[in-house]
Amino acid sequence: MGQTSGEKSGRCLLYCLRHGETNWNREGRIQGQLDQPLNDTGRQQVRMSAQQLKKEYDPLPFDVCYTSPLLRCSESAEILVEGLGMPASAIRRDDALKEWNAGKMQGHLLSELANLFPAEWHAWRIHRDPDHEMAGGESFRQRYVRVVGAVERIAAAHPDEDILIMTHGGVLDDLFRKATNMGMFAPSNCPKINAAVHLIQLTPSGRPEDPFEWTILKWGNVDLDKLPKPAMAGTEHHLPSFVAREGAQTVTVTEGGGAGVQGIEYA
Repeated sequence: MGQTSGEKSGRCLLYCLRHGETNWNREGRIQGQLDQPLNDTGRQQVRMSAQQLKKEYDPLPFDVCYTSPLLRCSESAEILVEGLGMPASAIRRDDALKEWNAGKMQGHLLSELANLFPAEWHAWRIHRDPDHEMAGGESFRQRYVRVVGAVERIAAAHPDEDILIMTHGGVLDDLFRKATNMGMFAPSNCPKINAAVHLIQLTPSGRPEDPFEWTILKWGNVDLDKLPKPAMAGTEHHLPSFVAREGAQTVTVTEGGGAGVQGIEYA
């Protein structure tokens, strides 16, 4: 579905959601590519998002839902399409939409990482080294190339259509970076609330080396003017204080970045 009249632009509208909450999310434990089911809160979060989408869009503009095959996303996608009245056959699982492979850090609490894996911790949280391959895992750049390539492949396959994508916090971080030209070095504090809906438009650019123009049309319920701005590499990341609200969930981001948001980014 998508554009129904007028000149076709080839653009693809992506309705991107992070999966619902898991117990490891609540504990602050790194999931990465390990499987965890949703908890009851997570299931309800996705049901609420389905209800909100049905209220906002009549008729629904999409009939396909791409998802990471990891359990927390697959389960979220199944709940979402059922809540929207879409058939189970609308779900398409795509390995390239998986969360960051955090290697040996997976399964550990965020609070343990600095002591257990100092090299990985410094590369991730202190130096933001995009080319450091986590022990047993992948680098930021490897994930970014995988994710951006997958989303542009999906957009190219669905010109003038609207598509649902169920994925992870790390994947959303990459989409935000691409759409805002943030680059790989700056820290990111864009809110990635469980089951929140983010709307990104990809429009063909006519440039083979960079085939789409990326535009964020909606990021949860956050005022776009208050979204974090890119920081220069090697500088402090100064952000305004704001509150992102999705249903009954509230996340506060304070100046300099908050552990409450960063701590669940890849969990």
